[in-house]
Amino acid sequence: MEDGTGAQAPQSIWINWAERILSFHAEEGYERLEFSSKREKMDYVFEKSANGFRIQ
Repeated sequence: MEDGTGAQAPQSIWINWAERILSFHAEEGYERLEFSSKREKMDYVFEKSANGFRIQ
């Protein structure tokens, strides 16, 4: 939930390209990706899951 201050922390997910896995938590060997908004992050997650990526 947004607090109305206007400042948003960067939104991150971690991706393992070889295994085709997305994670919402830091994982060793995964690349961190940052997004400017929750909406942008979730759009990316839905796109990748529609193209065969698993989510953990």
